[in-house]
Amino acid sequence: MENRLNRYVNQTFLIVDDFMEFRHSLKRMIEGMGGHEIDLAASGDEAVESYGKKHQDIVLIDYNLGESSNGLQVLEELRYKEILRHDSIVILITGETSMEMIQSAIDVNPDDCLPKPFTKATLKTRLDRAYEKKQAMKLVFQALNDKDYLKAISCCDYLISKKSKYTIACHRIKADCYLRLGQPADAMAIYDVILERREISWALLGRARCKIHSSMYVEAIADLDRIIDVQKFSVDAYDQKVEALLAIGDYENAYKVLQATVSISNNSAVRQRKLAQLAIRYHHYETASAALRKAISLSKHSSAKKPEDYLNLAQVLSMIQGGNLGAASRRAPSELSRLLSQMHNEFAHNIQLGLACDIHAAVFLYMSKKTKEASIKIKQAHLKLEDLPDEFKPFLLDEIKFAHRVCPDLDGITALYDDFYANTKAKEQESDLEKASAYNNQGMNKFRDRDYDSAYKAFRSAHQNAPENVNIALNLMQAMTKLIGRGKDQPDFSELLESCARAMQSLANNDQRKSHFKLLFNHIRSHVVGRKVQQRQD
Repeated sequence: MENRLNRYVNQTFLIVDDFMEFRHSLKRMIEGMGGHEIDLAASGDEAVESYGKKHQDIVLIDYNLGESSNGLQVLEELRYKEILRHDSIVILITGETSMEMIQSAIDVNPDDCLPKPFTKATLKTRLDRAYEKKQAMKLVFQALNDKDYLKAISCCDYLISKKSKYTIACHRIKADCYLRLGQPADAMAIYDVILERREISWALLGRARCKIHSSMYVEAIADLDRIIDVQKFSVDAYDQKVEALLAIGDYENAYKVLQATVSISNNSAVRQRKLAQLAIRYHHYETASAALRKAISLSKHSSAKKPEDYLNLAQVLSMIQGGNLGAASRRAPSELSRLLSQMHNEFAHNIQLGLACDIHAAVFLYMSKKTKEASIKIKQAHLKLEDLPDEFKPFLLDEIKFAHRVCPDLDGITALYDDFYANTKAKEQESDLEKASAYNNQGMNKFRDRDYDSAYKAFRSAHQNAPENVNIALNLMQAMTKLIGRGKDQPDFSELLESCARAMQSLANNDQRKSHFKLLFNHIRSHVVGRKVQQRQD
């Protein structure tokens, strides 16, 4: 039997705080509990590096880490890199009690939040509670670490049969595993049983997620509204509702819901990017610029940092500069100049981004009435692009299109556009969102009626009109899977599969849709490869 007095002797610890005095004070508390293998980190970068090497058993991390990324961002970074183990205990320590911090903590889901000030006894009580759960469910968490979801389900079933005190947690993990295995019906059955006994928000949220996976978007929205009516700060419910609204093409309501979500919790770079995209759609450029600045700030110290955020902000600032927005329009030129300089410094080795910056610098000169300098800049960029051996990145093509749209009479811009945008697939692939939405809705109706041939054709047309839409790509792959199961696969599956894979590249690693995509992708790919082998043998 375990000696509770010595349970932390063999555990490894990571303490993350920017104040040396607090780090050492916390270290002494841990040593008083028997812990002796203790690593210290003063910043988010140090924490990520240390955990990446040692995968400590227990992580005690302060929310406020000074000018580096905060504690929540560190946890997001570990999850983004897929290195945070399920059996590690994570305690978030904070002196803040704002609703924003609380909701952001819920987003990241640490094992516990410990408010300052606290005593050694309080810390031990919280640690003991988390430790006992991790030990009781050790085999479950090990299976999750290995992404062996079938084994995790089996381990949960064993604990449930033994009437473990963690039975509810096991049901919740089981349902999540079924979703990751691409089996939303099995997950939904678990949620339905729980909801028959009592309406619990996490079960309602899970059922809504199942419905989204099954393209039942309207039904999902109804479940999510029930959650929001009771818990107006349920960020997960808002996020899922945005996803469902975007899937059915209701961009206006998605924008409104996303604004409400960000007002509750604004510490997600992914959420800020979505807000910026929708704000741009409705020409709300000040909202878009604020969202992009926040996204840049949130991802600055992480591998989720995207050059597209900077370039999109440059475009938005140009629209503000050319608009009639008072002080914002007057500030835009100096802010844009600083941003372009920052981009050159931070992405010095990114050749294509450098060229995009050069093109945008020409836009800036044009809008500043320096047309001669702007024309020279465009022609110089044209020459550099001619010598570029690589396939153009989407953000570079987008910048060329943007420059042509806002500077149509600039000398050299039409030649640049014709040579490097109009003559690429970018123009052919330019999304007709309304048409894509109509085809997608048609496909969902046919899918519900089990007319998978018609659903496949509709989703294929939707995907052709909106090739970057993640939900449409998933819908198409689900229809392809159904046809394979009925022996009705099509010769264009291989090409469509590659196109769907490109759409999925935008997903964060911790997005549940990514695991669903991988399962569908592997299933379809193995069938396509097998069919080609059979054809060669025949």
